[in-house]
Amino acid sequence: MSNFSHSNDWKHADNYVGKRYLEKVDRNVYFDDVKLQMDAKLWGEEYNRQPSVSKQVDIFQMCVVELRDLPEKPLYHLENFIEGTYRKYNSNSGFVDDCMRNTPQPH
Repeated sequence: MSNFSHSNDWKHADNYVGKRYLEKVDRNVYFDDVKLQMDAKLWGEEYNRQPSVSKQVDIFQMCVVELRDLPEKPLYHLENFIEGTYRKYNSNSGFVDDCMRNTPQPH
């Protein structure tokens, strides 16, 4: 059974953002990214079950959207939009921001 309901009230609608790679990548990369993020979500849930955890973590779910009516049928990652100023604290390639943080770096 679907939980979809039609309403013209947009006050409580969720905002989403679609993301695409700047360079052309194999279509499977988009699906691999979703699998990786969902694995991270499972590990985050396991982390949160530990009694010593003072602040819990959460990883947003994401999905892949295909724009079938456009040429080449491009894929996008779709995830919840997060309000506020974005600051990148680290990256997979080794970047670490020098700002003072209470959360230790994982590496």
